[in-house]
Amino acid sequence: MKNYLYKLVLCISLIISFMLNYNKTNSQSKPSFIVEFNIPNIYNSPINTSVVKTDISCFGKTDGKIDITVDGVSTYNYKITGSEYSVSGYFSNLPQGTYTVTIKDMADNSETSPGDYEIIEPPVLVVNSVTSTNIETCNGDKTGKIIINATGGKGVILYSTSGQSSFVDNGGQFTNLSRGTYATYVKDANGCSTPSEVVTLTQPTKISISEKSMTKITCNKFDNGTITFRATGGTGAIEYSIDAGKTYFNSGDFTNISPNTYTLYAKDSKACIAKADIFTFIEPDKLSTSIITTDMPCHNDEEGKIRLSTTGGTGSYLYSLNDEAYLSKNVFTDLGESTNYIVKVKDENNCIEQTAPITIKNPEPSGKFTVDKDIGCSPFKVNFTRSGSGTIFEWDFGDGKKSYQNENIYHYFINETDKTVSYTIEIKAITSNACIDTFRYDVSVYPLPKVDFELSTNKLTYPDVNVDITNKSASGLTDYYWDFGDGTNSKEINPLLHEYSTCGNYLIKLSAANENCTDTIEKQVEITPKDVKAKFTPDKLKACVPVSINLKNNSENANTYTWQFGDNASSTEKNPVYIFDKSGEYTVKLTANGDCATSDTTSTIITVNKLPIASFDVAPKFVLPNQPIHCFNYSEEAVSYLWIFNDDSTSTEISPIHRYTKVDTFDIKLIAKTESSCTDTAKLKNAVIVFKEARLVFPTAFTPNDDGLNDFFYPIYQAINIYNLSIYSRSGELLFHSTKPDDKWDGKQNDVKLKIDVYIWKVEGTYLNGENYFFSGNVTLIR
Repeated sequence: MKNYLYKLVLCISLIISFMLNYNKTNSQSKPSFIVEFNIPNIYNSPINTSVVKTDISCFGKTDGKIDITVDGVSTYNYKITGSEYSVSGYFSNLPQGTYTVTIKDMADNSETSPGDYEIIEPPVLVVNSVTSTNIETCNGDKTGKIIINATGGKGVILYSTSGQSSFVDNGGQFTNLSRGTYATYVKDANGCSTPSEVVTLTQPTKISISEKSMTKITCNKFDNGTITFRATGGTGAIEYSIDAGKTYFNSGDFTNISPNTYTLYAKDSKACIAKADIFTFIEPDKLSTSIITTDMPCHNDEEGKIRLSTTGGTGSYLYSLNDEAYLSKNVFTDLGESTNYIVKVKDENNCIEQTAPITIKNPEPSGKFTVDKDIGCSPFKVNFTRSGSGTIFEWDFGDGKKSYQNENIYHYFINETDKTVSYTIEIKAITSNACIDTFRYDVSVYPLPKVDFELSTNKLTYPDVNVDITNKSASGLTDYYWDFGDGTNSKEINPLLHEYSTCGNYLIKLSAANENCTDTIEKQVEITPKDVKAKFTPDKLKACVPVSINLKNNSENANTYTWQFGDNASSTEKNPVYIFDKSGEYTVKLTANGDCATSDTTSTIITVNKLPIASFDVAPKFVLPNQPIHCFNYSEEAVSYLWIFNDDSTSTEISPIHRYTKVDTFDIKLIAKTESSCTDTAKLKNAVIVFKEARLVFPTAFTPNDDGLNDFFYPIYQAINIYNLSIYSRSGELLFHSTKPDDKWDGKQNDVKLKIDVYIWKVEGTYLNGENYFFSGNVTLIR
């Protein structure tokens, strides 16, 4: 009965294991799977057995495999359907089929697998069709396509158009192909490949320009060039363009070409384009004639000349004056005064250019001159511009003064009377070719009004800004106008008093007029500010960070202030209080601002000393009475120290050793000080715990069932220095080891729960007072 129940359990276990592995194998599409089951050995106890099956890789092959493994101390023989017993459980080169596994031990006890193992052959990999699309656009384009349709094989099918290389997973869709021959292949996930057909993709004939010609432009601005070109190849009707493809025409004949650069394109019905050489049309340079005229040398002479010099056009030139016969000469002489001589120039292409009307001048009298103005107020400056051709001059200005200058002539006429005075100017001139002339001109000069004023002062100190003004001008004047130089003005005869708003240099101007003229007089007023003196006193020049500095402002003649504290901060208060929260030397600068944009600046240096950083640690934390503790000083920037041990004792050593005599928990404080007497304090709470005595106690049982109660095995301890705990099974296997008394055992080995049993523990080490200890015992694991 017992053997029957065992076989029943074994059978159910095999069936469940087979189903789990079969489903797992098929869901992951792998070629093999493992089945585990138990067989009895000669001792009639179950032994674990696994069978690994590998399916056939490709259709038509016989590379299936079955690998049988048995865990046990006995020796076994193995066989599968169609084979004899073998000492090896590995069977290869198997065809498709169903196989039963049989295992036999040394006592000839045999056991057959509870199920069969099917070696599966994958479907044949078949190329159903290959379709292609040629390049139907332009020669050289990559618009070809190949579509491969395949089925069968194992897993994802890969495709190639380059033989048995470069397989891709694209569903058999190959696009953007150029002209050429392609060998198509398919391959499945097992590497089984099948060749397909060879596909050749074709393309249209390349469109090209076969002939082209041009005729040049004959004359400037004629636009009579031509272009003719033809194209062959391509698809359908061909169109032509000479503007790089912007505009196309049905014909390749183009006329009325203007000067430009033309790019010839031909386009077929598929918009495929052929490009020819660039044609550049250059029109002949415009006929350009420079004209040199020689006027009549003397007034009313008949000896003028026209000389012509022509460039541009084509070849040699002929000239015609006023529509007379064309001649090869380019100089016309014995010409009288005229403003309408017309010359026509003709080149070898019969291109004609006509000049603008040409003037031959009859010179003015040699002594003629003009003036820029002939009436004005004294002092009246007259500029003379001579237009005569004289080279020797004598000027008589009619006021008793003469000049013999030739260029840049001007003269001041002074009228000191109260009436208008007229002057007659006369010039005598002789030219280099003995032309002689005398010319006269009259000018009139008005008298000026007499304008004057008086100031009470011309220098003031702000805020004194009032100026008294007294008009001293002659009587009978009109149109008084005062400009006080500060943007204000007045038309009063005597404004008496003017008030300025700020400092500066002001120019006071007074203008007044008589019947014909206006005169102006000006005088300056200077208003200056009081001198500003910036001064301040800080309440301290040196301190520890952070520090609050009171700044007392002692500046003179100032009304606004700007403080800069040397750390990019600023203030506009009169007497600021500023806090420096970082160490360093700071230049505190005060700018005091007074009236009229005046200012003064002063500065001083405030030193803010750096704080030390108090830091320490102690060891050991747990001690017995009179056991030494070591203080480790990690402070920075300090030069002296005060240790407070909280037991009425202190120390000034850098890293002292201290002994506590009574049982308690103690805080320790360290005060660190710099050379500049800046301090920092560090406190370590519960730094040292002094025990009365050492102890180590372990429980005798624990229940690691995750209910939150007694789930772990660990000791209750006190004053432990060195700790080594080892836990063993009853067979002597090490299950757990720890060097820390706070570590807890959860009743597992390598994260696997151990069974209910009694386990052995051993612990050894030293107490805080240096005394060695060794204990051992048992603990019962209960679930």
